[in-house]
Amino acid sequence: AGTIPVTPPAAFLSIDWLVRAGDRLYFRADDGVHGTELWSLEILPSKSSFHTVTSCPLLEGALLERDERRTIPVEGLCGVPAGARSVSLEVTGSSGRRIVGRFQVFASGAVPPGEAHLLFPLSRSAPRVTSNLGPEGITVWNDGPETMSFGIRVIGYEDANSRP
Repeated sequence: AGTIPVTPPAAFLSIDWLVRAGDRLYFRADDGVHGTELWSLEILPSKSSFHTVTSCPLLEGALLERDERRTIPVEGLCGVPAGARSVSLEVTGSSGRRIVGRFQVFASGAVPPGEAHLLFPLSRSAPRVTSNLGPEGITVWNDGPETMSFGIRVIGYEDANSRP
């Protein structure tokens, strides 16, 4: 007796039960072609490699003018190795008045995500912001009507070999 490698279909019509044994997942499923059969798939180890670092200040008390974007290199700083895929950050900020403003963090060279990581005057800190890294690091953007003060601390990174 042996195993014949078969490529499973993109989707099954139904799955009756699942059993994991070691690095294999066994299940009974109807692929819409062969009827209900016993299937077995190898479970690949997770390639997500998130690493926590001791909270490290990347920038503190920096000023960002209204509608200003600034690119900040990250690789090689705060324990983030060259080739890291993304970073996790703690972001803090404040503006002088109680005017609504938005602060965004995103990969350098990328289009801003459209979501604000800090909304002023509603929030003063975001304890975990994750951003992919671009060719020059990250870009911060004060998409608000006035100058703001901000700080960024690195709290972790994800390896380049991690799956999205």
